[in-house]
Amino acid sequence: MKTKSLGVSCCILLFLCAGNCRSQIEDSVSTKQHVIGDILLQLSNKQFIAPLLSIEYGSPIGVSFSSRYMLAVSEVQEYGFVHYMSLILNPGLKGCRLAIGYWLIAIGHSIISLEGRLAAIHTFSNPIHADPHSTYLGPELRIGAGGLFNLGYYYQVDKATSKKRTFVGIQYGIGF
Repeated sequence: MKTKSLGVSCCILLFLCAGNCRSQIEDSVSTKQHVIGDILLQLSNKQFIAPLLSIEYGSPIGVSFSSRYMLAVSEVQEYGFVHYMSLILNPGLKGCRLAIGYWLIAIGHSIISLEGRLAAIHTFSNPIHADPHSTYLGPELRIGAGGLFNLGYYYQVDKATSKKRTFVGIQYGIGF
């Protein structure tokens, strides 16, 4: 029960901090810099701070949401490819993920995205396909086209409580 409270507290704290940072940045930016919608702060043609949210389910952290901060490393265009560096926080009921990645978005009549990232996962009690209260590192591949599909291979980096030190994690979601 304590870990579920911790996960909910992390989610609430993230939303409060993101909202507070957004309002402070809005007050300090010049007239050329502006906010697009409620969740995207444009600092220049290439720089964005964007907590893009998704709701996800998968191993090992169960039900979770994702918040993302992005920096465009190419020109943002109406059509074509846009490249981003991203920082992802993904707290869930059975664990938490922190990742850094390279995100490629193809913009046209529909939006398709591909992201490679390095993730650190810490599990709480009763995770899916992993040891409880353990920390894992590993590469992930994320594909977004209508829905989200995430595939990762993780290696346990703390003291192993079982003989299985690696696992493959799959996550599905809705959002960005």
